[in-house]
Amino acid sequence: MASVEKRPDGKWRARYRPVPGGRQIARHFRRKIDAERWLTEQQSRVNRGDWTAPELGRITVNEWAETWLASKKTLKGRTYTSYESVWRTLVKPRWGDTRLDRVTHGEVVRWVAELSDRGLSPSRITQALLCLKQVLALAVMDGRLARNAAEHVKHTQGRIPDGGPEAGLNVLALVRAKGCYLRIRRTISRLVRANGPVRSYPPASVTSDGTTSAGEGMAAISLRNRLAA
Repeated sequence: MASVEKRPDGKWRARYRPVPGGRQIARHFRRKIDAERWLTEQQSRVNRGDWTAPELGRITVNEWAETWLASKKTLKGRTYTSYESVWRTLVKPRWGDTRLDRVTHGEVVRWVAELSDRGLSPSRITQALLCLKQVLALAVMDGRLARNAAEHVKHTQGRIPDGGPEAGLNVLALVRAKGCYLRIRRTISRLVRANGPVRSYPPASVTSDGTTSAGEGMAAISLRNRLAA
């Protein structure tokens, strides 16, 4: 049963019972409309099945991180050390004393921006964000949070793939390789438009003065020279 009642002190008390036969949860507001909105939101969460007991989210991120780190101890030594280092040096100083239920999407966005302003590398920032996301995701799985406030926060400089924090260090190399591939494709397209398709010719030989013997088409020669430049 849910209700909104006015208290003798003039405040409005909204209360509901999320579990039949369970304890009642109440909260007080100065305005009736605020009490009604809060009650509607709580009832919607109960109906969707994503309601969580408020007291479960009142522990600090640091307290919950102990459970998260324990879940990483099955990883290889170096991988676990990487996670622990990122947590200790980047995540804990900002979020360690914050309650799980007080972490907000906006605050996480600002934190990522602050890390960037400090001059940290994109891969290091991505590692830190990944750690916080995993800590909060585990809290969601444990029923301590209804949602992960950091889930949709992105660091625009790079994204970390699966495999642990260190995997993000290879992102820049992949981007450079993709850029090279695209440049080659554009060069081939321009040569085909200018000289026609590159046809197959017998193997050509290069003379002592650097010229190419017969057997290689002009488009192929031009392509080879451009790629070698």
